[in-house]
Amino acid sequence: MQLESLGDYVWGADGPGSTALFEFQGLDAGTYNISVFEGRTSDGNGQFGKIWVGSPGDEPEEENTGDFAGGSATLTSLQIGDRDSLFYRHQEDDIGGTSGLIIKLTARDDPIRLGIANQVESLEFDWDSEAGRLYSLLSSSDLAADPSLWESVNVPGSMAVGDTFQIAANPPTNVATIARPTDSTRFYRLSLLPDPPIFGDDFENGTGEWVAGAGPGDSGSSTWELGAPESGPGNANSGEAAWGTNLAGEYGNGSRTFLRSPQIDLTDVERASLEFYYFLDADDGEGGQVSILDANGDPLRAQLLIFPGESSTNEWRRLRIPLPAEALGQTVVIEFEFLSDDNDANGDGWYIDDVVVE
Repeated sequence: MQLESLGDYVWGADGPGSTALFEFQGLDAGTYNISVFEGRTSDGNGQFGKIWVGSPGDEPEEENTGDFAGGSATLTSLQIGDRDSLFYRHQEDDIGGTSGLIIKLTARDDPIRLGIANQVESLEFDWDSEAGRLYSLLSSSDLAADPSLWESVNVPGSMAVGDTFQIAANPPTNVATIARPTDSTRFYRLSLLPDPPIFGDDFENGTGEWVAGAGPGDSGSSTWELGAPESGPGNANSGEAAWGTNLAGEYGNGSRTFLRSPQIDLTDVERASLEFYYFLDADDGEGGQVSILDANGDPLRAQLLIFPGESSTNEWRRLRIPLPAEALGQTVVIEFEFLSDDNDANGDGWYIDDVVVE
């Protein structure tokens, strides 16, 4: 997922002197070879990048790919842990050229050990667990079945979330007992679940503690509304509801209207990312911006990200960005603000859905 961009990379182009930062999450723990390449074989001006594991703040000071202009370069034996993200900073030279990245797993880390003891009328499972993690015991009568089709087992003490029974860690070792199944053959495996988000809202349960308002000088011609979009994307990204600037028509002139999230507790958080889906249709010189506010509504980082108008995205787009250091260790509010000028060439505005902080 692209986290930030400078120059032409705002819209995905590959112009001279532009840069882009990408984050890759959810990779299996193991050892990787990371290769970067450039499609322009005639480029003799040098092409470089940075590759690292950790967080945006761990970015190396200098490039570490070497020059891969007109060819490729590979970082070998890069170790990526269970919760680690892989980052790539692309640094475009003064010529430009199509470039790419290949992520190859060369050795997968050992899976979690799962012990099973037959107690005649029951089965007892044990595994090494880590504080704060969630697990799910999965079962299938067919070992070759797609892992996504294995059933989550209702272990005593687990919590049902959708079709998954989540088991909280009890380090250093979890022990779970279930009734012995009647099947002649049954297979079990343990799944390590992703960390739950710090905050999330798909807007299907109403306004909640979200606040829509207007800044100084707002004309009152546009308002953030929650519901089923009739204009713009014509539908929510998921479910039925999304927030938008006038759900049934174009935004008006002179808008300075904002949408603010409930307070989000990052007191004990050392690293977090903001993810959301958006649709934007605005004229040149208009658009939206995301800011981070403290619990009192004062800016911690104004204009964390700017969404300039010029054209329509034509579809919902997913965006994920790391929250700045100023936001960590305290309670924050996410602000989405839409601004328009006095030119009558207006569009359908800005729509937001499925906001997550994790």
